[in-house]
Amino acid sequence: MLLADLLKLLESAEKNPRIKSILVVVKRVAAGWAQLEEVRSAIEQIRLAGKETHIYLEQADNKSYYLASAADKIYLPPSATLDFVGLSSETLFFRNLLSYLGIEPELFNIGDYKSAAEVFQREGMSGPSREMIDSILSDLQGRLNAEVARNRNVSTRQVQSW
Repeated sequence: MLLADLLKLLESAEKNPRIKSILVVVKRVAAGWAQLEEVRSAIEQIRLAGKETHIYLEQADNKSYYLASAADKIYLPPSATLDFVGLSSETLFFRNLLSYLGIEPELFNIGDYKSAAEVFQREGMSGPSREMIDSILSDLQGRLNAEVARNRNVSTRQVQSW
């Protein structure tokens, strides 16, 4: 289902007085974090409208559980796995490929934390670039933990231990 269609459907469920509760079945989450925020917000709006929200997960990973935590109740089949792992990031570096092809990029870096050109100039991540990525991932993990804790009425420490 397209994101826009899902958001319209959730909005109409929120506004329709005949609808008292919703059930969202999540098979696989292929959306990015920003899209998850939109769907999660729509589910929270339905909750705030006084309607019960239920989410059924076939499997639970970071993204699907984050989405589901906005609902009143979360359901998983007995065979489901809970796959909560830390966040990660991958970067491809093309320096060796460019050298192999005889291409010498002409790029300039101005400042330690301006690392966009690194993927063409280096074989691996620089310290400042790693520091930036780690900071972004740490911030995202902190926000994820805080939102899950808020919606599940537990402490962030408990969420971190999951």
